[in-house]
Parts: sequence; C-alpha cells; structure tokens
Amino acid sequence: MHRVDHKGWNGWMRRKYFIFSLILHSGYKQLCLFCSGLGQVISNTAREYATNAQNHVVTNLPKRLWRWVSWKLEKRLQLEHQTIRSLASSIVDALKANEFPSIPDTICDIQDPEHRIDAEIWFCNVFEKAKTIILEDQLLAEKDIKESWWAYLRPLWQILKTFKKNNRDDAVQRNITRRQGRGLRLFSLLPLTAFHRRFILIDTDTLYDFFRQINWMDLG
Repeated sequence: MHRVDHKGWNGWMRRKYFIFSLILHSGYKQLCLFCSGLGQVISNTAREYATNAQNHVVTNLPKRLWRWVSWKLEKRLQLEHQTIRSLASSIVDALKANEFPSIPDTICDIQDPEHRIDAEIWFCNVFEKAKTIILEDQLLAEKDIKESWWAYLRPLWQILKTFKKNNRDDAVQRNITRRQGRGLRLFSLLPLTAFHRRFILIDTDTLYDFFRQINWMDLG
C-alpha cells in the first residue's frame, strides 16, 4: 500500500485553494465593476427622467390651470372670448404672485349692475377654487414648483379629472354655439417615454470596463 503524504497533500490543497480564491476574487471584482457601471447607467437614466418630469410639471401646470380657469369663467360669464382670456390670465398671475387679484376693468365696465355684481362674485369664486381646491393652497411661483414638483402632480390630476369628465360635452357645446377656444384637451401627467435608441451619459472608466467585458478591440 502507498502511504499518503499528508504534508504534500495539504500543500497542494492550499495552492489550489489560493488559485481558486484569486480566480473567484477576480471574477467578483469584474462583476462588481460591471454592476457598478450598470448601476450608473440606471441612475443617470432615472435622474434624466426626473429632470424631464420636473420641467414637464413646471412648464405645463400654469398652462393647464389657465385652461381650467378659462373654462370655469366662460361657463358662467357671457363675455367675449378675448375678455375671458384676459380674466383667466389675471387670476393665474395673481396665483403666481400669491396675492388676491383686483377686479379687472372689463368687469367694472359692465353696464348692467346685476350682471356686473354676478361677474365680480364669480371671478373671485373661480380664484378661490383654483387656490384652495386645485392647488390646495400651494404656491404657483416657478421656484416653488421646481423645489417640490412631485407635490404638484395632484393639482394636475385634479385638472385632468375635470377635463376627462367634461371634455365631450364641452366640445359639443362649442360646436353648437360656435364658441372660440381650444376646449378641454386631455394631457399626460408625466412626460411620455418611447422605446427607441437614446444616449446615456457614463464616465470613461465605465465605458472602458464595458468594452473590456466584451473584449472590444482586444481590451479584454
């Protein structure tokens, strides 16, 4: 019978274990680098979408609110299209400045006293609804929307819900009465994404690691 050299066996096992550990460590390191690079790509993409969403809300909320205010005014006030637009702009500007709007001259100049008082009351009523119900007492200044744009998704949703409920009837009424204006057009709360080729920012180390992983230009 042959006697096993335990010392030689143990030395051989230690060498094999050391080599295996190096291979495992090297593979783990490459995996970490790859995951780090992939994480950077995902993070940059998410950050880019968040920036787009912020710009989308900042740009579109005042416009959608103006459309809502204009629709509420023209439902009650029998005034010309340009006058309604001017009144809506006065309300939105007052909301941006966080102050109560003064009654415009177009309402003060209404000859019929009953009609004038009704227009004043409805003008103030629409302002209060826009401030408390739609915006929920949030400020409409661009700086405030930028700082917490996600908090303004609910006001946009409130407007969209109203538009969805009334856009068909509004379109029919505009067709019958020949009333001017674009009506209650539906919109998306957040920017829409498309599945097409796009550019993503990554640093040079991550790009080099990707090329090395696929052995591009013998970098592996």
